[in-house]
Amino acid sequence: MVTNVFCSPAAYQPGCVHEAFWVSALTGRRLVLGGWAYTARNLTESSEAGISYRRSPTPWPERLRLSLGAVRQPTPQILQRLQRDYDARWIFADGRATAISARLGRLADLRFRNLDVAIYELRNTEG
Repeated sequence: MVTNVFCSPAAYQPGCVHEAFWVSALTGRRLVLGGWAYTARNLTESSEAGISYRRSPTPWPERLRLSLGAVRQPTPQILQRLQRDYDARWIFADGRATAISARLGRLADLRFRNLDVAIYELRNTEG
């Protein structure tokens, strides 16, 4: 699953507190990238760099770029790469975290929407 939720509170910006784990907890799905504050890799790298583990840059910048791109500026290429490389099938897009592109609804199938969240199913690109 892909999401644009990484921070607590939800609004994404570099240097925010990267402790948002509720999407994976709520959905029960493995994320391409979620809040990374407490990951072993982040704890090690931030300690070695002498920076706060809660606000450190992601150890997985490509996953961040793809996840944000899927929600804010989706392209068929980004969505296909997420499917191929990360076995992503869903996008959990939260309008409190970042803008959600209207184009996403043309590239994936909307399955749920409320005031804040839209959940999309990625179309099968195999075959």
